[in-house]
Amino acid sequence: MNIDLNTLVTVITLAGAAYFAIAYFRVRLNEKLNNMARHQDDLVKDLYSENEKMWQRIVALEKMCRVSESKTEKNYYNTGV
Repeated sequence: MNIDLNTLVTVITLAGAAYFAIAYFRVRLNEKLNNMARHQDDLVKDLYSENEKMWQRIVALEKMCRVSESKTEKNYYNTGV
């Protein structure tokens, strides 16, 4: 049984094309996954930044409340009504 040269060239060409097509799609998929991971990291960074700002505001409010508790004047907010 003889294998025709055209058949051999066609099979090798198709195998090469399939190899490069798979490599191309793997690179594209890897690029998309890296972009998604980078975007997620940016969102986590923003979340922690907002959390830190919130805690700074809470601490500032607690300090303000301590200062207002030490004053002797009473108002609606510190009379316990």
